[in-house]
Amino acid sequence: MNVAIDKSGLELYRSMLQIGQSLPNNADGLPEVRIALLADHAPQQLAKVLSCAVLEQGLFPLLCVADYGTAAFQAFDPASETHTFRPEFVVYSTAMQKYRDRFFAAERAQERDTLPKRYLDEVLGVADSFLDRGIGTIVNNFPLPLERMFGNFGLLTSQSLYGSVFRFNQLLVEAIAKRANCLLSDFMYLANGAGVQNFFDERLWQTSKYPCANRFLPDLARSAARLIATRRGKVSKVLVLDLDNTLWGGVIGDDGLEGINLGGDAYGEAFRQFQKYILSLRDRGYILAVCSKNNESVALDAFRNHPEMVIKETDISVFVANWNDKASNIEFIARVLNLGLDSIIFIDDSAFERSLVRSALPQVCVPELPEDVTDYCAALEQSGLLEGTGFTKEDATRSAKYREEAQRTTEQLKFGNIDEYLASLEMRIDCSPFRSEDMPRIAQLIQRSNQFNFRTQRLSQAACEKALEAGEVTISARLRDKFGDYGLIAAAVCETLDDDLFIKEFVMSCRVLKRGVEEYLVNYVFDQCRTQGLKGVRGQYLRSAKNAMVADFYARFEFENTFRDNDRSDWYLSVENYKVRSTQIGEAKIDRSRGIE
Repeated sequence: MNVAIDKSGLELYRSMLQIGQSLPNNADGLPEVRIALLADHAPQQLAKVLSCAVLEQGLFPLLCVADYGTAAFQAFDPASETHTFRPEFVVYSTAMQKYRDRFFAAERAQERDTLPKRYLDEVLGVADSFLDRGIGTIVNNFPLPLERMFGNFGLLTSQSLYGSVFRFNQLLVEAIAKRANCLLSDFMYLANGAGVQNFFDERLWQTSKYPCANRFLPDLARSAARLIATRRGKVSKVLVLDLDNTLWGGVIGDDGLEGINLGGDAYGEAFRQFQKYILSLRDRGYILAVCSKNNESVALDAFRNHPEMVIKETDISVFVANWNDKASNIEFIARVLNLGLDSIIFIDDSAFERSLVRSALPQVCVPELPEDVTDYCAALEQSGLLEGTGFTKEDATRSAKYREEAQRTTEQLKFGNIDEYLASLEMRIDCSPFRSEDMPRIAQLIQRSNQFNFRTQRLSQAACEKALEAGEVTISARLRDKFGDYGLIAAAVCETLDDDLFIKEFVMSCRVLKRGVEEYLVNYVFDQCRTQGLKGVRGQYLRSAKNAMVADFYARFEFENTFRDNDRSDWYLSVENYKVRSTQIGEAKIDRSRGIE
């Protein structure tokens, strides 16, 4: 089901509204997501547009829309419609105009001084009632209002509505940063992009209690939908970059190293600025690859010898420059990185190449690029493809790790068999219970893993912390070889059921597949089972759109199939009958300041 709409303004709003009003049956079998919408403004139109926005993300929305102004009742009454609906996500949409009403109703200066904190406590009270139940909750900040009352001094005083809203937004950000399963929808950014005078429609607020002009409701809805999709594992990981007229101006094969536009004049500086932006995306965790129609030696010459190049050869994990079609080259890049095509964003100035890749590889994300390089950064930001819900120290080193992985792939070609190759890697692993400092990365791995993920339950950081506190068996694993440190590559949560250990969550990075890590971890699970005096291990596979690779995982380890239907299979193997698997992986312990020793 493809409902992405390439329109803008009121036309986009009307198209999305129409789709949301006549929501089709889930004939394509999309993954369903249960969403509750609470609002202190009229929610009906936003709800319909939100349904369409979720469909755009490849998810089928099951929506529960609470009546206007009933958020507190829905949150605090366990028998409320929202709680009985059992949502996976709650979208709590709040309007700046309601805050404005409270500000203007204040009779004393002290009331205005304390309003940001009091209002924050009310918003968080609603959010926390869902967060405490493990429900992902999306709240928004406020667009900055037009009313300042003090002119430029308005930002410096709590007696200005402008300054008061700004302070509320600051407090909200600080509070959300401490809540692992709480997500921020940045209305302030959306309104700034539109211009607040355009974003607000005072007449529409007074007559219908809409938080913004209708034509901006798609922006609010898509912001929430992208957060939901990201938490559901829809995450882009790779930027595949063209070179000529994308990273520099001109064609290096024709113009030569000295003839390309990079630095110097305004045109060349715009390409340098775009390279700086791409490098900042690498620093937040994106893997960089090159896919260029060029002679490799000529293309590499720019990276090695042009004094104005910002991106260096060492920043690129996979470098492909040849005369093959770009779709085939992108498939090759995905194989080298061992990542799905749907994790790739392809950036190319050529409309022909973009169209070719869209047609041949529909899984790949291909944003439109404007003709003017000075608009490249804005185009990527507005594409909605760069959504993230967290940042860990592993993110900052991901590009280097995938460059190491490309070296491993090349190294493999030197050996006659897989065992010789694996032995040559000198792998060492550290397995341990969850550590508090690893919790953000563990939660991120669980949220992002789609293929090696048996049940796709998407345990949140709070749920992982509760599992650890409850004494459940938790396993995190880090791996290193002679090329470098993979970092944290696997996580599992197992609970005791009767006399057995049930694998409730088991995810692993696909970067380490077929290296013996699966065998090592299953050995480890059975060791834990044996240590606790339990009789056996239970596993379960729940089919999703992307986890077919582990459908026969338990069968490969000789588990007995105890139940099966189209979407689920249950498995069991006793400790007594388990055969320990051999691997080429040695044990290691981690010095937390230095990595694996």
